Amino acid sequence: MWEFAAAVMICYVLRRYKTQRYSTQKFSRKCDYMEKTSLAPLKVPWNVKYDEYNPMGEINEATFWWFNITRIDGGMRFLFEVSPYIFRKVPFNPFGRTGVVGKGLFQHFGPNNMVLTIIWSKTLGFLRLVYLKKGKFLYHGYLDHPMNTDNAWVEATIYYLEVQEYPGIKEECPEWLTTFVKTISTT
Repeated sequence: MWEFAAAVMICYVLRRYKTQRYSTQKFSRKCDYMEKTSLAPLKVPWNVKYDEYNPMGEINEATFWWFNITRIDGGMRFLFEVSPYIFRKVPFNPFGRTGVVGKGLFQHFGPNNMVLTIIWSKTLGFLRLVYLKKGKFLYHGYLDHPMNTDNAWVEATIYYLEVQEYPGIKEECPEWLTTFVKTISTT
């Protein structure tokens, strides 16, 4: 058992991943279909002391998560490399607090993979979002999504498909996706 503890400690010391200095978690802090504790942007990072933080939800289970794979920054890493706290029952969101603990609406603690394709037209702009792999690669990594929690988050692979004509109804672009839509419009 001490070998395992020593291995985890060595891995912790040799972590290659450097967390972002600051992230507001703009979309992860609010959600229309899940209740979250109100959280000021300056209190989001884990390295900011916030003793009054009392998020919604609870954690009733423990999981062996340290060696699960994450692609938080596009590269493959172990969860212990990116989690701000490694000696806990569950992983912690590397980008900070969200206002709710546990798995939330996700199936797993830690990263939950999602594949998204943005249907796009040069004349009409954003048309719709579909959950399948089709089109040109746009992004892979952490997604600031309303369903994110302190212990479970979305890691998305995003594609876009440009169409000339679209017979369907144009949908409203989700606010959390606007950064990627702006990226497409400039290419």
